[in-house]
Amino acid sequence: MNGTFWIPDNKESDTRPLPQIDLVGLTFAKLFERQQSANDPQLFWSASNFAYLLKKLHASSDEIKRSVTIDPQIMHGNPVFSGTRIPLYEVLEEFSAGTTMDDLLEGYPTLRRDQVQSGLVFVSSLLRIYNDEIPD
Repeated sequence: MNGTFWIPDNKESDTRPLPQIDLVGLTFAKLFERQQSANDPQLFWSASNFAYLLKKLHASSDEIKRSVTIDPQIMHGNPVFSGTRIPLYEVLEEFSAGTTMDDLLEGYPTLRRDQVQSGLVFVSSLLRIYNDEIPD
């Protein structure tokens, strides 16, 4: 990766790079220096987490890229469902509280079932260390 990340905006034909969110060019060494001088460990870890999320989204299927957006200008860079400001973590919290898919879609009329399912696949990929299936 060259430091310019493509974040889909729900348009299949949109291949514009982001205006130099240059986390790679900034390098973790520079972030570490800034963190040390500012005495702010959150700076380093926030940038590291953001880069990890972008890398995972970039490696995801086209369907997931159309369903999920990561943009530092939207919800502080949290992954959201494309075309909305609804963060994926919010939907995950709803499900963990017992909300059904039908109730969720009724409560969030801008979301589509396939979009939610793709978002959940992306969230599960964040927890997966290996992409290979483990044999029985």
